[in-house]
Parts: sequence; structure tokens; C-alpha cells
Amino acid sequence: MLRCFWSDEEGFLLALGALVLLPLILVAALVADAGQGWRARAELGAAARSAALAGAHGLSEDPVAAANAALAAGLAGRSLYDGAVSVSVDLALGRVEILATARTPLLLGGLFGTGPTNLAARAAAVREATTPEGAPWVYRLVP
Repeated sequence: MLRCFWSDEEGFLLALGALVLLPLILVAALVADAGQGWRARAELGAAARSAALAGAHGLSEDPVAAANAALAAGLAGRSLYDGAVSVSVDLALGRVEILATARTPLLLGGLFGTGPTNLAARAAAVREATTPEGAPWVYRLVP
């Protein structure tokens, strides 16, 4: 009976297809996660730059509130969540530095129980006077 089972080739392609399909699905999920991570990092970087410019623009009022609002607006409707911003302000130099953090879900992370991944982006902007009197201002990103 066992000899008859091993000599029967019926269903061989189905078993082979199942063995080949699993690694292909894992590679596709890995590619999707990498793309999701790169896109989320780019979105967070853009939101951090926007927050830095908003913070520099709001130096005369409340740069922290301006940076928080800009980061929230930059993250709205994105694949990022739990966004937070750390703002450091140097009024003498007119410089605002932003450290933005957020989390993004990953497909393989959910399957293997590691959950979402944490991302961080840093940006800085300065406010410079275009006239000797100090106004109007120019805002630019700095390294």
C-alpha cells in the first residue's frame, strides 16, 4: 500500500506549486513593507521640513505651536500615526530644529507580531532678515 502511495505522481504539481508559492508571497510582502517604509519616511521628512519652516515663521509668536500644527497637517491622511514633534528654538540665531517621530504599520510586522515600525526625521530652518531693519523675513531650510 505504501509503495503504491509513493509511486503515484498525481497531484505533484499542486504540492510543488504550494512549496513555491509561499516564498513568493513572503518576498512580495517584504517588497511591500520596504516600499511602505520608504514612502512613510519620505512623508515624515516632508512633514518635518514643513514643521521647521512653520516654526521659523512663528518665531515671533509661538514656534512650538506652529511646528506642532504643521506636523499634524503634514501627517493628516497619511499612513503614519502617533506622530510627535520635539522643537528646539534658538531665538538669537532665528533657528528652529525639529525632530519628528511617527509609527507606520507593516504587513510582515503584523504577521510576525513585531507590529508597526518607528520612524524619525530631523529638519531645521532659520529666519533671516532681508533688510537691516529686520523685516521682511526669509525662511529657509538648513542642514
